[in-house]
Amino acid sequence: MVKALKVCAFVLLAYLLVVVGIETFVVYMGKSHAERGVSEDEDWLTLTTQDEAGKAKDSIMGGVRIDNHLYVAANHWPRAWLHRAIARPDVLVTLDGVQSEYRVGALEPTERERVAQVYKFPFLFRMLTGFPPRVFLRLDPKTGQG
Repeated sequence: MVKALKVCAFVLLAYLLVVVGIETFVVYMGKSHAERGVSEDEDWLTLTTQDEAGKAKDSIMGGVRIDNHLYVAANHWPRAWLHRAIARPDVLVTLDGVQSEYRVGALEPTERERVAQVYKFPFLFRMLTGFPPRVFLRLDPKTGQG
């Protein structure tokens, strides 16, 4: 029994180390993209949110367009950007080299289901990232932009 518990504890610890390693790599790659700039041929956007002090913070992420709406998702455990976007929903989005003002919108349940079907990841990806709960945000262009 003790040996089985030790094996389970070792497997759990190894899994947690893999998840932490993957998530650390994701944060590092996002910072690397931000420092180099995102090229226009990549399907990435820069989401600029503000912290409590009003300081702008850039986050690089993939977005998806569904029926002329732009969506982003928190697919990883590091998600400070998500909390900032929800707390201060007026954000800047740089997409294809153009920066525009957007407002973060909440999704209706049926909209969330549709987005989740389009914006899905394989089981292996979810497992390697520790099965973080997914949160989707709609980015609505402010009037006269887009």
